[in-house]
Amino acid sequence: MTLALLCSGQGRQDRAMLDLFADDPRAASILAEASTLLGQDIRTLLSHAPDSALFANRTSQILCVTRGLIAAACVAPTAPFVIAGYSVGEMTAWESPGSGLPSTPCD
Repeated sequence: MTLALLCSGQGRQDRAMLDLFADDPRAASILAEASTLLGQDIRTLLSHAPDSALFANRTSQILCVTRGLIAAACVAPTAPFVIAGYSVGEMTAWESPGSGLPSTPCD
């Protein structure tokens, strides 16, 4: 069986978007890097920022890429898989483990 990961673009962010994998140790470095880029802890941003901040272009792009990178890192398929992205999701696909490309998450 082949696994396919599809990384979404902006517009799908919400306050619970990291809940599934946020406590997984494999997510820690990605969350830390995203927090640095955002200038505050990403969990604090998600729980306390106004909706307008969550959907601001720069913030929403960082949130969406972070979610995809965390999901890919935590699922960490060992068998060959296909990964694709739409819009900012393309950045996630390029940077995800197994893409075959050098990774510089969120740069």
